[in-house]
Amino acid sequence: MITARLLLGVVLVLVACDTELEPEPPPDSLVATRVHYALATDWEDAEQVDGARVFTTDLGYTVGLTSWWQSTTNLELVACTEDFRHYGHVHDVSQLELQVIEELVAGETAVVGEADGGDQPYCGLYQIMGTVPLDGVEITSRLTGWYRAPGAAEAVRFDAVDTVPVSVLPNLAVGVWDDTLDVDEAHVELVRYPARALDGLVLEALSDLDLAFSASQALGWDAEVHWALGR
Repeated sequence: MITARLLLGVVLVLVACDTELEPEPPPDSLVATRVHYALATDWEDAEQVDGARVFTTDLGYTVGLTSWWQSTTNLELVACTEDFRHYGHVHDVSQLELQVIEELVAGETAVVGEADGGDQPYCGLYQIMGTVPLDGVEITSRLTGWYRAPGAAEAVRFDAVDTVPVSVLPNLAVGVWDDTLDVDEAHVELVRYPARALDGLVLEALSDLDLAFSASQALGWDAEVHWALGR
């Protein structure tokens, strides 16, 4: 009898230890009553040279960006049941309307606002990059810098301005738990990768408008939506 009790105790201890070592799974869906939005920039391996972010595109262009002004005028979570292929979209309660113009070369992260959340699981983030005033001109984005084509000796300077709104709908990444948040509170961070945004572009074939528009569009679609839930 004593041996059986000891054996049972050992088994219970082993089960408890195994339970403690097993990592807790991440949240399986984003459902929150309050949502905090942030915008972030990750330049990855781009170098900083004389105030510019310098990188090489997939087509071999060396690019130096001295500034990248980028607007955001709408952030809104999209329910998993929402179908954006049809017209008549009704904005979600998580919609945050704003007039933000960021300087991406600085590489900073900023909390830009908060909104209510709904009772359905969310799967995507709808971002609109509309026009906002910069130096008295309504723009969506403005990129200044230079590029050097593969094999070229001389760099070409550009000052590219986009005045055409851009909208994107990246999917949410895998979420994490955050004990600093209240229960049913979420932090949603849109992370952009500017050094990838000129990939695939034959730069000398583009007008300044096309360059800025294409860069903004790629920036949005290639973004990752990181999110955390309180518990």
